[in-house]
Amino acid sequence: MTGNNVNHPNDYLARVYGQVVYQTAFGKQQDALGNLTDVTYVNGSKDSYQTLDIQLPEQMSGPVPVLVFLHGGAWVIGDKTDEELSATIDAALADGYAVVRVNYRLAQNAKWPAQIYDCKAAIRFIRANAEKYNLNPGQIAVLGCSAGAHLAQMLGVTNGNTEFEDLSMGNKEVSSDVQAVVSMYGISDVSTWSQTKDLTNIIGNGKDPSTMLLGENYTAEQALAASPITYVSSKTVPMFVGHGKNDTLVGCEQSITLSEKLKENIDPELVDTYFPEDAPHAHHDAWNSKETVKAAMNFLQKRLRPEVN
Repeated sequence: MTGNNVNHPNDYLARVYGQVVYQTAFGKQQDALGNLTDVTYVNGSKDSYQTLDIQLPEQMSGPVPVLVFLHGGAWVIGDKTDEELSATIDAALADGYAVVRVNYRLAQNAKWPAQIYDCKAAIRFIRANAEKYNLNPGQIAVLGCSAGAHLAQMLGVTNGNTEFEDLSMGNKEVSSDVQAVVSMYGISDVSTWSQTKDLTNIIGNGKDPSTMLLGENYTAEQALAASPITYVSSKTVPMFVGHGKNDTLVGCEQSITLSEKLKENIDPELVDTYFPEDAPHAHHDAWNSKETVKAAMNFLQKRLRPEVN
């Protein structure tokens, strides 16, 4: 809880402890709108890291588009209740989107590719239960920040790629495809990500996040195999790529290089970029600003609800 000069840990750890207390006291809850918390999306799992929350907009005239949120935290800390991109999430709810907040197993408990298995299982669960919650199964976008953006990118570049599915987790007959991705200050290439001293000891074990994710003595080939940029192709979905040029934890070049490769492989009109000059990594005010929300929501409206524009 003491932190180490990183934007994430203090807030994240406090929220993680708070979430554990909440789950212990109340378990799964449902409100008057039908919103649910701590829903298990993996068959037979009792792991709190394989749960999701469903928030529904107040006005629902028909099946609504879905925005799936994946939290950050270098794959080793964080929780679905994180408020790092709360302004965009609130704007989506106000504009008639359902929001699904997803937990995934952290790297100290399960090595890669467990995290993407979880995310794809969550998408399958959402699509399998779309009718129950009045969701549009053909309009699922993913919003991620930092390590969550890495996972969001992976979802967007691996539609139909069975290598990243564990169908034994449930809903094997349902697609895990997503239709759009909003990536905020994400890691697109694990093999070139230079982790700072602050991140090396993020959970107090002296290991860097990539080692936590991939294991001791991982190779460059393994790092590339876990990198979204490796899988960019003509099948990649439309993507919004946001990253601050003042980011000292995940260099902006991660997103600049990704956006360039995206535009080489899909129609450049399907790629929106947002690179504010002064935005640090995970800075609450910068990434919840009116400009950020407007840019992200404009992208989502174009890709999921063009009739609104």
